[in-house]
Amino acid sequence: MSAMVLDTRQFDKALVQYAAASKKDFADISNKRVYDISLRSIKYVKNADKSSVRALQKEEKLLWWIAWRVYMPRGMKRKEAYQKAQTLIRRRGKAVGFLKGFFRKMSILIQPYVSDRFQAANRRGKGNFAGFTPYVKPATKLHPVADVGISYDYKKRSEKTAKQTERILLKALRGGIVDTAADMMKYVDRKMGRTARKYSAGGTI
Repeated sequence: MSAMVLDTRQFDKALVQYAAASKKDFADISNKRVYDISLRSIKYVKNADKSSVRALQKEEKLLWWIAWRVYMPRGMKRKEAYQKAQTLIRRRGKAVGFLKGFFRKMSILIQPYVSDRFQAANRRGKGNFAGFTPYVKPATKLHPVADVGISYDYKKRSEKTAKQTERILLKALRGGIVDTAADMMKYVDRKMGRTARKYSAGGTI
């Protein structure tokens, strides 16, 4: 899979304004926002339509096409190839859940480095990382940038499948970043509004 490039300019701008308005430790803010992005990205990975998956399992022409093109060239008999085709369609629904799992695991990795008060209300457990290689480098005062990731070794079926997976992950991350930036700007606007009202009231005779 090629390196994924995200435009974070608006997010970076919001982060600076949020840090100035909140006066919080930048390392804490960084860890918290990576946690937010991980959770908010999940909703942008759409659930597979179960009824559509069930309907595809009844499409004889499609199933036999998959059997002939994918499995029978591997030496499988007709019946076995047909059954494999059915299994392939069933896994279509599970694949979406698998991608969501990447973001869930990212949130679990960074969670211990989010403030205790926030964790208490949003505890998500330890999670299962079997088959995954987790990586987390939380933000600190000396290095106020949080870095978290999940890698998973798999056999690429095709370039088309790899690119489609990349598009899904990119779309989800963009959505999570945009939502988190918007949340920070709402806080900044509220804080500025309170400050303006305070000075306005203080200047009233």
